[in-house]
Amino acid sequence: MNSLPKGFSFYTGNYNPEQYTKNNLLAIVADTEVFCSAMFTKNTCCGAPISLAKEKLEKKYDIHVGNISGIIINTNIANVATGEKGITDSKRQAQLLAKSLNVSENKILVSSTGCIGPFLPMQQMEIAIPKLIFGKKQNLKNSANAIMTTDIKEKFISVRCGEATIAGIAKGSGMIAPNMATMLAYVMTDANISKEKFAHIWKKSVEKSFNMVSVDNCESTSDTAIAMMNPLSKVDEKEFEKQVFQITTFLAKAIAYDGEGATKGIEVRVTGAESENSAQKIAQKIVSSDLVKTAIFGKDLNWGRIIQAAGHTHLSIDLSSLTCSIGGITVFKNGLSVEISPETELQAFENSEIIIEFQMKQGDFSATAWGCDLTYKYVQINGEYRT
Repeated sequence: MNSLPKGFSFYTGNYNPEQYTKNNLLAIVADTEVFCSAMFTKNTCCGAPISLAKEKLEKKYDIHVGNISGIIINTNIANVATGEKGITDSKRQAQLLAKSLNVSENKILVSSTGCIGPFLPMQQMEIAIPKLIFGKKQNLKNSANAIMTTDIKEKFISVRCGEATIAGIAKGSGMIAPNMATMLAYVMTDANISKEKFAHIWKKSVEKSFNMVSVDNCESTSDTAIAMMNPLSKVDEKEFEKQVFQITTFLAKAIAYDGEGATKGIEVRVTGAESENSAQKIAQKIVSSDLVKTAIFGKDLNWGRIIQAAGHTHLSIDLSSLTCSIGGITVFKNGLSVEISPETELQAFENSEIIIEFQMKQGDFSATAWGCDLTYKYVQINGEYRT
């Protein structure tokens, strides 16, 4: 599906067409004020848009919430480490969209992603942002394209939930690590549930999806994940929670598997852990390991790197009851290595998605994390990022 929930519109534009060939501005606009739940990067060197958003929203239900009328998003420049000018510029972006919509600037959030350090070209923004809502309304695919940076593929999804629609878009390809990533994610719905429940569902879904991805183990300064609710359609809360998690998982995997230079997607499944926290930490550590990533790239069934990464959590792991498989091939069972033929080893890497299963038999808890292999191309992309 490529449809939007009732009450939401997307508009795209380009604030510097002479330099950039694709659209790099997106406005998400609500017909009326909508309730939003937001989570942001934990990086203490966050960008101006993050600081301003936290000021406009209230910390409630252990998450940032509030009523908003829209979001303005720009790519190519992150507006991070730009001092007071960066704050002023971000405020001005909100003012420009707010004036176009005839709403308060306090009801407009801003997101920026791209290179850290440069100032936003505000002369171009002054011209481009007011034009946005007079342009053609865009679908999910075109909107997702407008927020891409080094991404190769657009990341978007839309599902039905009873009479309601839930839709989401995201971007992210590099500087991706647990605690979100250089990622922007926006989910919209016309479902009607309580604000507290909506916030709880969003927080839980983000923690189990976007917070479980890693491309390069680098926590970004601009991570933003926002869910918006225009309460027009009744839904079953359990089904709604299931569908939101389906959307965030889809987008999280899309980000992980579109990692810069990636040739393989990696899914790490930890089962039998003594707690959910333990399962999550082990899954995150395995999927974040450069040694695991390079082994996958090199088609090397080097299970020792997985064991090392799991042990790096400093959690109690009983090797004698541990079983581990890579790409469907059991490589370690009950504390001992399994002999693998060269032909079988190659079979483990036939698919574009490599699943690592880490079965602990120490409890009833599980977790899943997503990432990708680490390749020569990743080094090239980031070595030439500003040149």
